[in-house]
Amino acid sequence: MVKCLESLILRGFFNALTAEGNLDFRNQEVKISAVGKYHKPILGKSLTIFIGGGYHLGSFKDYGSFSGLDLTVGVEHKILLIPFSVGFEINPSIHILGSHPNWYTFQSVFSIKYVIIKDKEGYFSKSQQRQREKARRKRLRGRLQSKYERQEDL
Repeated sequence: MVKCLESLILRGFFNALTAEGNLDFRNQEVKISAVGKYHKPILGKSLTIFIGGGYHLGSFKDYGSFSGLDLTVGVEHKILLIPFSVGFEINPSIHILGSHPNWYTFQSVFSIKYVIIKDKEGYFSKSQQRQREKARRKRLRGRLQSKYERQEDL
């Protein structure tokens, strides 16, 4: 059974991409991983399915350190009005380097995650794009006005 000490989700890179860091504990194993995910909304924006992959580093008590690739597939629900989401995911891991007693592990995880950055506040949101476009038009008008003022002075 995997106990996930902390799982952070960072939203806002793009509308559908997230990054996540995990610290997992088992009986004789500790693993830290970083995973990128692609989310696809179903039934509105708060319920999504996702797929992703990443890399992990870990240590097994009797065998030493190991590293490898992580895959993930699951479903996630962002709870309205509070910065948490709940989800269920399946995480197969392939151990490429180091000494792990198995070359792969397969886990299923129920998760509760704290949302650090909301979707709406990202750099690529529509309100941010409108503000940047408005500022660009204002600068352009200022340049054109100063150009015409110089021509009138001649």
